[in-house]
Amino acid sequence: MLFPILLCARPVITRFGATVLTALIVLLVTVIQPWLPPVGAAVTALANAPPPTMQLLVDAAAGLALAVCACVITVAIGRRR
Repeated sequence: MLFPILLCARPVITRFGATVLTALIVLLVTVIQPWLPPVGAAVTALANAPPPTMQLLVDAAAGLALAVCACVITVAIGRRR
């Protein structure tokens, strides 16, 4: 997955303009070709995703509750110091 990014690294391409151009070409090819991972898998998953269900709301509520608990604990610990 990191191989295309490594092609744009400074030891491989020394000029800044060529690096930017290469990175844009790699990004464009990755987005256009749906069979390339990981973008192809993400696009397929988004296109074929079922509609949101109640489980999504339950998961979001649980995540929000955990975030609030973490914030409360952080504030409580911060006030002690």
